[in-house]
Amino acid sequence: NASREGFYLIVSAYVPYKRIDLALDAFRELPEEKLVIVGGGPEEKRLRKMAPANVEFRGHADTDEIQEFYSRATALLFPGEEDFGIVPVEAQARGCPVLAYGRGGALETVRPGKTGHFFQHQTPQGLIEAIQKHKRTRYRLEDFRRSAGRFTTGEFHRKLRQEIRRVLGH
Repeated sequence: NASREGFYLIVSAYVPYKRIDLALDAFRELPEEKLVIVGGGPEEKRLRKMAPANVEFRGHADTDEIQEFYSRATALLFPGEEDFGIVPVEAQARGCPVLAYGRGGALETVRPGKTGHFFQHQTPQGLIEAIQKHKRTRYRLEDFRRSAGRFTTGEFHRKLRQEIRRVLGH
């Protein structure tokens, strides 16, 4: 995408289970790449201390600023495991590929090869391999639209009505 600026993005609370440290270690091995991290939290001082020079911390951002980051980033990194993360859904809705650890809620939201890639080993090398795969992928905007459409309010209501009819035997 021509409007993408060539930086990778993390939007996250700075807490251990989000595994921002893993991304910092990966970017230490990728000095030619840039990582922008948006958020804040109790781990900030420790993460800043361990960050290589190609990582920029942007602190807290409002909703509009975050949407702008999604629109400009080459990909969102999602290195932690979560039941359901809204951040990958928001990123994909803006046409931003997601490189996620292949466990938890990301399995429901990211379409491998279409809206991003998974890495199977929660290691810096696993993330680096996903970045390399991402660089070889040609994404299509309609895949992002279709994927994000699964999480609209209208789709939620449609599925809820369908499930209620099924449960009531109609």
